Order: sequence, then structure tokens, then C-alpha cells
Amino acid sequence: VPFYDRSIIVNETVDTLKETLIEEAILASLVVMFFLLHLRTTFTVLPLLPLGLAGSFILMYLFGVDSNVMALAGLAIAIGDISDMGIIMAENIYRRLAIATEQEKSEKGYFGVVYEGATEVGGAIVTAVLNTIISFIPVFFLTDQEGKLFKPLAFAKTFAIGTSVILAITLVPFLCFLLFKTVKWSSSKTNLIAGI
Repeated sequence: VPFYDRSIIVNETVDTLKETLIEEAILASLVVMFFLLHLRTTFTVLPLLPLGLAGSFILMYLFGVDSNVMALAGLAIAIGDISDMGIIMAENIYRRLAIATEQEKSEKGYFGVVYEGATEVGGAIVTAVLNTIISFIPVFFLTDQEGKLFKPLAFAKTFAIGTSVILAITLVPFLCFLLFKTVKWSSSKTNLIAGI
């Protein structure tokens, strides 16, 4: 016979953390837009936030990790790291395209320059993320109450960061390839836009 129902407090706490996650995602998006000051670069980074969180929730479901208060707190902590990997990748590809000469672009091709920019920092991004993931290994070996308390946080943060690095080395270069192309307007399109 239940004599003290804590489900109301737990549900309120989980709802508060969900709201905080949404607010953090919006704030991180605004920070990315403000500091990058390049709209196309921003559009290559912003998809990482919802996709990184979605990937983390999918992995939590597959591995049977409960979406409790500590797991959501781990996701809240990881939000900044999720966008960092994409920013590093997108900025390096943008820099590579900006400094590439016309001869280099004609020899390697547009895809080759984007690929070169991605491979320059890809190894460093994976190494940085592995360093963070390895530092959480002792948390996975906690037992008893400590394990029940901190394992969900470690799993959620690890899943979020792992998802972000996979997206940073696959999705971001693809988006950069699509969005960083120089737009060449034909005279008919220019006249049409000028007429509007």
C-alpha cells in the first residue's frame, strides 16, 4: 500500500529538465548563429543539436537506460559538446575553401577541397571525443546506489557526444559540400530578381 507518492515530484523535475534542454538547444543555436556570423556555416551546425539529442535517446532506448533526472542532466551537460564538433568541422572546411586557389580547386575539384578540409580535423575531433568518453569509464563500474545514480548520466552524455562525433564527420561535411558552393546567377535570373 503506497503511503507516500513521489511520482508528482519526479514528473515535475523531469518536465523542468525537458524545458531546460529545449531552452539550452535554442540558446546554443543562437550562440552559434551569433559567433559564426555566416549563415551557411550556421545551417551546417544547427542540425547537430536535435539529431545529437535524438541519437542519444535512441541509444538510451536500445541499451535500456532510463530517461530519468540524471540522464536528462547528462544530456543538458552534453549540449555544448554536441555543437562544438560540428563547429570545428564546418569552420575548417570553410577556411579550406576560402584559401584554396583556383588552380587547386580545378586540380582537386570542389569535392576534393571539402574532403581535404574534413580530413584535416577529423582525427583530432575523434581523439578529443574519445578522451572525454574514456574519462567516463570509471563511472560505468560504480555499484550500489552510486551506480544507480550516476550511470544514467554517464551513458546519456557518452551517447550524446558519440552521436555528435559521428554526425560531425559524416553529416557536416556533406552539408558543407551542399551549402558552401558558390552560387552563380545567370543574367536571366538576375534580371528577374531585379525586376521583382
